[in-house]
Order: sequence, then structure tokens, then C-alpha cells
Amino acid sequence: MSEVITTDMPNAPGGVSGTTPAATAAPAESAPAPAAPQSLFEVAGDAAPPADGRPDWLPEQFWDEKAKAPKLEHLAKSWADLRTRIARRGDDPPASAEDYRLPEVEALPEALRPAPDDPVWKAVRENALKAGVTQKQLEAIVAPYLRHLAEQAGAQADPAAQRAAYEAELARLGPTGRQVVAEVGAWLKGLEARGILTAEEAREIRGISTAEGVRALAKLRAMTGEKPVPVEALDPQAMSYADARRMMREALHKGDQSLLDRAVATLRELEARGALPQGL
Repeated sequence: MSEVITTDMPNAPGGVSGTTPAATAAPAESAPAPAAPQSLFEVAGDAAPPADGRPDWLPEQFWDEKAKAPKLEHLAKSWADLRTRIARRGDDPPASAEDYRLPEVEALPEALRPAPDDPVWKAVRENALKAGVTQKQLEAIVAPYLRHLAEQAGAQADPAAQRAAYEAELARLGPTGRQVVAEVGAWLKGLEARGILTAEEAREIRGISTAEGVRALAKLRAMTGEKPVPVEALDPQAMSYADARRMMREALHKGDQSLLDRAVATLRELEARGALPQGL
């Protein structure tokens, strides 16, 4: 039943009040209910980006607009480059190979410092640049070598130090080391006297100053039919199969049990290193 509203209508015909039926009021439109959140991240304000758009956190250079997808290969390369820079601590390689500098090493004679056009130093710089080596990294690699050269130069300049170094090498040749060196020296003089070696060649060979070098010459000397180097002058770590057999023959000939034990131990070491001839 319609609601009736009483209204004074002074201007109505007859000047009397009357009543007018009121129109039915339309119901107010209610707002749509909010959609339920899909995740805790959405509630926290980190909603997923549209499926066909670049995420806000992704730089444009890593977004493939055509494929509507991230450029994963570019991202991986950028990450690798960043890790490299962090490892270098911000120190980048020089612009060219010629920009690499040798580290300063105390007491290194100028004559031992490689010249800028030295072929070896040039190759080192070129390969360092290809490998992305920084100046600091190159210095860390080269400095120990240059310090070693400086120490050698210092030993040569100091007669006492040089003699001590040679005495240490003689000690490595065992108790008969002096005899071995004397016999090898006499053999070289004989080769020079017979014209097999020139004076320059003999001088270069006599410049060998290590126990290993002397042992090698003694073995070559034995191959020419000369008396072999005494086994006492051989370093067990540097012995060959022929040395071990010779040691065993000498031990059996002398009845020397300690020498025989050394020969057996040497053969076992050679076997462990795979240095024995095939078929044994």
C-alpha cells in the first residue's frame, strides 16, 4: 500500500490542504565486493606484474618486448660480470696490453728487468689482457719471479753467498759429490780437447750449477763408456730405473744390505709413479 504524505497546499484550488501519493524510492546501488587477495605478497603490496608487461624491478635492457619475457642470458652475463668486478674489487684490466707495468722489486738489477719490447714480456701482457687480468693481479703473479731473480743476482754479487749456494748443491750430490763434479769436468775437458765440443760449448755446459744438471751430465758421460757416477751421489727422488738396477748390482757385489734396501725402495717408488719399463 502506497505511503501517503500530507502536504499543505495553500495554492491548491479552493485554498485547501490536500494529500498526494509519493513515488516509491529506488534502492541505492551497492559497491561491488573487493576481490579476495591471492597471496600474502599481494596483501603486502608486492602483487605479481601483468603477464604481458615488464616487471617494475626489471631494467628495460633485460626485457624482450617482442617475446614478453626476460632476457635470461643477458641477466646471467650481467651477474657474471658483476661477480668478476667484485672479485677484482673494482680494479679493471688496462685498456691495452702495453699499459701493464712491471712491479717494483727491491734490489733487482736493471739489466734483469724485461724491456718493453721483450718478446716474452710482450706475450705475457697480451695473454693477461685476453684473460681479463688486472694490473694488481699481474703484479701478484710476476713479483715472486722478479724477487727470485733479485735474490740470485744478490748471491752472485756476494762471493760468500755464492760459495754457500754451491756448497749446498754439492751436499745434494752426496758424500762423493766433489768427486763426481771433478770427473764430469775432466770429461768435458777431454771432449773439448778432441774437438767434439767447441770452447764456447764447453764453457756453457760448465756453467751448470745445480745437482740435477751435474747428475744429468754424469749419466751422459756413462753412456760414452766412462765409469758411471757413484750411486751415493744420486738423489733417490731423481733416480731412474737404470740407476736403481745399478745400485742393486753394486749392493749385491759389496754385500751391502743398506744399499740393497735403498735399491728395493727406489724400485717400489718408480713402480708407484708408473716409471718402470713395460713388461716388468
